[in-house]
Amino acid sequence: MSKKSTPRAVPTRTPHDILAQEAADWDARRRTPTEFEDTADAVPRVQEATAISIRMPNALLRVLKKFAEREGIGYQVLIKRWLDDRIREERDRMRRNRSLSAARERSSAPRFPLVDRDDGRGHYQRG
Repeated sequence: MSKKSTPRAVPTRTPHDILAQEAADWDARRRTPTEFEDTADAVPRVQEATAISIRMPNALLRVLKKFAEREGIGYQVLIKRWLDDRIREERDRMRRNRSLSAARERSSAPRFPLVDRDDGRGHYQRG
């Protein structure tokens, strides 16, 4: 029994002439950020950006480009999005940990530090 595989819908890239027209509209101020709902997130801040160079294994770059192609975006945009997502996750994790630490500091529960024993195992001991 063979399974019929349905081809995935891969987003196509916007044709060059359409992109060129859109760029011309932006340059001529016929298109403005006020047309978007979430303007702050939608409009890149070029003057706040810094170009960097990063060495990356060829295999990793090929994988990133495949992911980006499936999303219908450039691989550099994908990398920036993934970095942004990860940074937000780490920031939120650090905030949670900080609030947990603050809650522990306010706790009246006794603290017993972990002390190494001669046999290499640790045990808790009153400080």
